[in-house]
Amino acid sequence: MEMQKLGDNAVERIKVVEQFMKNSLDGDTYERLRYAVNSAEAVELVEALVKSTAPAKLPIDGYVEPGGITWQDIEAEMFKKHESGQMLRSVDPNHERKIQNMMREFGGDKPYERIIG
Repeated sequence: MEMQKLGDNAVERIKVVEQFMKNSLDGDTYERLRYAVNSAEAVELVEALVKSTAPAKLPIDGYVEPGGITWQDIEAEMFKKHESGQMLRSVDPNHERKIQNMMREFGGDKPYERIIG
């Protein structure tokens, strides 16, 4: 019944939760906690932890933030030129702030972390 509550991708969801716990906890804590995660509600709670600790998505081609900003929008602002021919972001602090705000909206403000293993 708990598997049905998790939906059609229940097995995959449980694998993700288990892998997260293995990677995040010492062996003893993992062994104790894995038996406590025995319901759909417990799996959903661990999924919430996974989501809250996940690194922000990087602004790569093809990814569109729900707010509608694309990486192409950011690049267009980054490479705008001032009437003098200089990069606008180099001569206008307000334009640089605009770009930084767009990047935060697009990719979040969490530092990028790469987890291997």
